[in-house]
Amino acid sequence: MKTLTKNNISIKKQQVKDFIKINLPLSLVNSKEVNSYFEPLIQQFIPQWTNHRFRAKILSVVRISHNVIALTLQPSKKWSGFLPGQFIELTTHQNGAAFTRCFSISSAPRLWEKDNKIELTIREQNNGKVTPWLINGLKAGEYTQISAAKGDFTLTDRPNHKVLIAAGTGITPIKSMLGSLKYERHDSSIDLIYFARDEHLFQEELTTLASHSHLKNHAKINVHFINSKSQGRFSIDMLRQICPTFIDSEFFICGPAQMITDTRQALIKEGVSQQHILQEFFSAHSTQPDLKDIQISNTELGNVQFIKNAMPTDVSATPKTTLLELAEAAQLNPNYGCRMGVCHQCKCTKKSGITLNTTTGQISDTGEEEIQLCVSLPVGDVQVEI
Repeated sequence: MKTLTKNNISIKKQQVKDFIKINLPLSLVNSKEVNSYFEPLIQQFIPQWTNHRFRAKILSVVRISHNVIALTLQPSKKWSGFLPGQFIELTTHQNGAAFTRCFSISSAPRLWEKDNKIELTIREQNNGKVTPWLINGLKAGEYTQISAAKGDFTLTDRPNHKVLIAAGTGITPIKSMLGSLKYERHDSSIDLIYFARDEHLFQEELTTLASHSHLKNHAKINVHFINSKSQGRFSIDMLRQICPTFIDSEFFICGPAQMITDTRQALIKEGVSQQHILQEFFSAHSTQPDLKDIQISNTELGNVQFIKNAMPTDVSATPKTTLLELAEAAQLNPNYGCRMGVCHQCKCTKKSGITLNTTTGQISDTGEEEIQLCVSLPVGDVQVEI
């Protein structure tokens, strides 16, 4: 028979408190937070109020090309600003369902500091649930919900020459970076290589920034607009023509997943340090590393145990199925946002076992650590707390 001690009794009391804290709101209002249940009612009288995250007033939604829109927002005063290159999570509601997507801020911090405004430049995705809806679904004068600024895709203050490589709307965080240099001293020289098939966004503004960059106390910026249809995609030969001594440069890459993967691999093969390459994905990975490519066979796929609210659920892993997909198949309703490793909403704790990060190709150790469900594949038996 197990002897009860003061310590055991204290632990049991805490477990009961935790159970009540989680399950009482769920039983009353089907939400983990009672305040969340009343949020829509309160917002009828105080539109800028929110129980979590931040509210932002929609100032304008404008189409700037056939498939790109510009969204101008005025975040609430509680919002703490951003670093150039960072992104926010934008939550919209359609027919009672909430959708969260990640978008980089394309304006420089100066606009926020001076006018309390930020700008997002968004390409409409074919068959997307959110981006095609924004142009008609968001109305000037209404409010939407945003997160704090996130991400580490930001310029360093090291004096190394910097090469910024963008494709399509991957230019948006880089435009914010370059725009910030108008008002800050920066000792680096910068080359922007911008690929586009049909149109280069912000071409006039970027050209103006480059022309002003040669003034005193400004970083020297050179802009190279590349038509990928006629001039091709990124290659080391192209890079050598633009930056002959690139080997010690710092690289900042933003665009579609395949473009980033190919560019990164080419740079590393050429001898560029991985620590000098920073990237921001602008679409989900079209392909995931095959387990056999990293010497892990499908026979090592085992059992995944998800622990939610202290309740375990066992799921059999299947090849190339992420932990997020496995949890959804088990109807565990895990938190998620972008589904591509950017927003970190699905971050949770791996208690034991090995996982593969599909964005980096890195294998975890067997101990406890934080992982992202959407970009993690289980390798063998894994236990995850969500």
